[in-house]
Amino acid sequence: VQPLLQIWDGAGDKNVLRKYVLSILTSVSGVVRPADAKLLYPVVQPMLDVATSGGSENVYLTDDALRLWLALMRVATEYDEGFHLLFPRVINIVVSMDWEHLKVCMLLLESYVYVGGEVFLGAYGAGVAAMLLKVMGEVRAKGAMYVMLAVDALMRKSPQRGTALLLEGGVFHSVLNICGEVVRDGKDRQSDVIVVQYMSVL
Repeated sequence: VQPLLQIWDGAGDKNVLRKYVLSILTSVSGVVRPADAKLLYPVVQPMLDVATSGGSENVYLTDDALRLWLALMRVATEYDEGFHLLFPRVINIVVSMDWEHLKVCMLLLESYVYVGGEVFLGAYGAGVAAMLLKVMGEVRAKGAMYVMLAVDALMRKSPQRGTALLLEGGVFHSVLNICGEVVRDGKDRQSDVIVVQYMSVL
């Protein structure tokens, strides 16, 4: 992958080239053995840092960067410090209400919960709860499905701590309020689907 790093570094503000680099690395991540995927970390993590930094010049790269990030997290066999330090970027993307990337961000959160466990929750549990609270009631049925995948992962991986974070962070309270409003106001079918998804996890 060294030539890809050279292309990345030499691309400057030519984000089309950088986009192709991220796409190629995502394909590579899907075929390498988990043990070998770790060899990509020193190359990939600085790229992800740049691509998700939030600057207007990098918006074009965000989607490909998140997909690469998810591909590597899904084959990770142990929790890596570099990826641990990158996670606040996920929170920043979601709380900015960038729904375009909600699906990948929720799948990333799910992977972090399973791979990072107590270390991850100890560092970012409060931020995760605040992030989930932010999106509750704001997403449609498809988005709610991915949000609840992350909630389910929290409760399965760490039943006591995960449930406590969701309870203390107001996530469960928000879910019940949303469900109550739908039942009381008789909202559309889309809302009924969201209620079913929320209640199936609870």
